[in-house]
Amino acid sequence: GVSCTEGVMHLNEDVIYVEKEMLNKDYFIPVITDFTRSSQPVVRYRLDDVLKLKNEPCSCGSAFLAIEEICGREGDVFQFNQNTIKIFSDLIARRIAVEVNGFTDYQIIQLNEYNVEIRISDAAEQKHESLSLHLKNCIEKLLKEFGVQLVSISIEKGFVHTQGNKFSKIFRIKQVA
Repeated sequence: GVSCTEGVMHLNEDVIYVEKEMLNKDYFIPVITDFTRSSQPVVRYRLDDVLKLKNEPCSCGSAFLAIEEICGREGDVFQFNQNTIKIFSDLIARRIAVEVNGFTDYQIIQLNEYNVEIRISDAAEQKHESLSLHLKNCIEKLLKEFGVQLVSISIEKGFVHTQGNKFSKIFRIKQVA
């Protein structure tokens, strides 16, 4: 995609064909076909990005698909109630930013449909108890708003990270899917 003069991202539909695999009425995963490549064809390549459609046409006048926001990766979407309830990682991050006053030394990990783990950095150890309880209340409140019940939220110290991989703040263990 590319941003227009209005600052809105439009998908490059002049060089790729975009199919929308809708997750709900506003969010989708793009499946792209690139007709310009000859050495390595890209045909119906399903990206892992979760995009939110812009509801109204862009004021720049472009007919290309307008994107409201990039919501993260599909692999980071928390799934509950046999995958019928989905909570996007960007929503979790925004909620924490607002309710926990910009605290950033955390990880939220969905272990499975019934277990979520909150991890606080070792550096935040002195404030660990109050911060973890605040984070736990924030996550419980968000889950309740989505109608998610019977989820255990545990609190641990230290981060989960594999050397050489990108550090992720909010993710789910892949077998949840």
